[in-house]
Amino acid sequence: MRKISIVYHSGYGHTSNQANGIASGMESVEGVTTHPIAIGQDGEITESAKRDDINYLGSFGGLMAQSPSDAGTDEAPTTGDIETAKVFGIRVATVIRDLLR
Repeated sequence: MRKISIVYHSGYGHTSNQANGIASGMESVEGVTTHPIAIGQDGEITESAKRDDINYLGSFGGLMAQSPSDAGTDEAPTTGDIETAKVFGIRVATVIRDLLR
């Protein structure tokens, strides 16, 4: 059994939803369990990103989703983004499991 940690920060809860989606996908892979680790949950966000900021969504070949800060956690990330997180989780867990065999 391989245990994979998912380390994330979630200022409003949206990233927490995304991390749970990744965990769900990973745990659907045989031989894998997850350990989500939330960091800095009490940290304040002092400046909001603007649409024209460089690297607005912050992706470098990994998972990407958009969640407006004024949207509730029941509104965002969207169902499609959560499903994408699950597929991403499956892929990551499968690669890690196979590399560690």
